[in-house]
Amino acid sequence: MTTHERKLQEDLQITISHGYAWRRATSSCVVMAMLTGGLIAGLLHGCAGPAHPPRPVCENCRMVCGECEGEDRFVRLQGPPSGLRRDRVPNFSHPITLSSEEWKIILGSLRVQRQGEPVILFSLPKGLISDAWTHEEIDYLSRTLSQAFAQAQPTEWVVFGLSRPGAPDISEITTGGWFMEGSHLHLLLANYRYAVTAPNIRELVWENPLSSQVNLYELVPGDHQTVIQHKEGGLLNAPVNELSIAYQPLLLAEPISKAALPDGSSAAHPPQVQSKQLSMEERLKILKQLRNQGLITEEEYRSKRSQLLERL
Repeated sequence: MTTHERKLQEDLQITISHGYAWRRATSSCVVMAMLTGGLIAGLLHGCAGPAHPPRPVCENCRMVCGECEGEDRFVRLQGPPSGLRRDRVPNFSHPITLSSEEWKIILGSLRVQRQGEPVILFSLPKGLISDAWTHEEIDYLSRTLSQAFAQAQPTEWVVFGLSRPGAPDISEITTGGWFMEGSHLHLLLANYRYAVTAPNIRELVWENPLSSQVNLYELVPGDHQTVIQHKEGGLLNAPVNELSIAYQPLLLAEPISKAALPDGSSAAHPPQVQSKQLSMEERLKILKQLRNQGLITEEEYRSKRSQLLERL
């Protein structure tokens, strides 16, 4: 082999070695780039959180179920504010079991009326009495309230919030809370169809459902329902509508005697807002459910059942 041929062979070997080394280096760089890119993507994904993060729950609150917490509605459990004296901590009759069908009857019995707004030297007349909830709201609340009351502790409110679109760029917010006290169910309606445009105001109301902002509506009591007037300096920051509901006779659709009413009339509200009348079979079924759930005693069950059968 000549010197020239030997030189060419050495150059070829060097070139092959360099090419092999370059390929190894390139492959290593590609692998490193892929690993680094994956690591960065993972870190970014972890920082970004889930694609649809759940709405932040207010302090001392807990969620009830997956469908209970949404972008435009929620039902959750809220404990007493921190720093509250022991004698001011609520002691409700929770937990308690009411089916979604029973909640539909209760929710369907609620009515509201727009208050007369003051205009300089006089006030405008009150609005018409209307149903408090839409059919969609009743379907949602009946399911979620049933679950919430089954989990609620004696110191927890069952709070809710509903948002629906109003005029362009306006949301109508309704918030409040429920609790059971003895044999009466209580509803506090803090805000009803409150028109909100600023997102920060909406979030403030959303995170403080028991805080009343501007409420132009009042609850209208029906059969087995009583409006409770709040005193100044109570547990809540501002006066709200509170309704006490004797839910057991309401579910049984028991009529109110004239003697039980202060004016001797046969109903506490106009005929157009009378509670839904149930069939005898439905009343007996609800009465049996109340007994099975321990909401009434066996003696009360037999007495009410006899009264219902006497009406046949």
